Amino acid sequence: MQIGALSIGILAGGKSSRMGSNKAELRYGDSNFLEYILLQAQGFGERLLSVDDLRKYQWLTESTGRASETAGVSAPTESEREHSSVEREQVSALADGRRSVILVEDELKGYGPVEGIYQLLRHIKTAACLIAATDMPGLTEDFLRDFAGAYKGEDCLVLRVGGILEPLCSIYNKNCIPVLETLREEGIRRPRLLFDRMNTRYLDIEDLGYGENVVSNINTPEEYHKFVGKSEISSQEAGIKTVPNGLHGYKRT
Repeated sequence: MQIGALSIGILAGGKSSRMGSNKAELRYGDSNFLEYILLQAQGFGERLLSVDDLRKYQWLTESTGRASETAGVSAPTESEREHSSVEREQVSALADGRRSVILVEDELKGYGPVEGIYQLLRHIKTAACLIAATDMPGLTEDFLRDFAGAYKGEDCLVLRVGGILEPLCSIYNKNCIPVLETLREEGIRRPRLLFDRMNTRYLDIEDLGYGENVVSNINTPEEYHKFVGKSEISSQEAGIKTVPNGLHGYKRT
């Protein structure tokens, strides 16, 4: 399916308890995890953000200001303002693109992914939505386009990595809404039980031509430091000057 026929919903309602701070706002290059993923997702028909509290993300609705000058992220230094032409274009795209993001708030606070997926599917205008977590900064525009292209109208297209299911990087059809409502009523917080009740197809990430680092989660300060390649950085600082090379799961040739 063409990427523009799908929505993308980014899950950002987690507690980030192991990280100790909101993972969506962790500095990554000239922006942060969330805005980086939003930039990669510009080809989708609509972009939605699942949050536990709308007040945490009011900066996304602002129409002015630099993309990296957001709540919880330190402002750039003078040296960081000296961007290349490509970097300036990226920052401009982020500032323009943030206004088209639809914020969707959880009704059941602290319920987990089932609640986020349920609310996103209720609000999309397309038939299906690619769900992705905000702590997957390895996601790329190419991968998202290829994954969307593999969707054939199933209720669930579930990504599988090394034999392990990745329900937080999978595609869900609005047909799932009634079953998700049942899961909520039964107190089931994880989406895996949904797959047995719906028309589900499993897709190995290797069949798309990508490696597992595309969908790797960043959950702890140690993993974050390793990802950005600056082990000396403090958790409080949480900032880097440039997007490191070689961190994304580039498509194999």
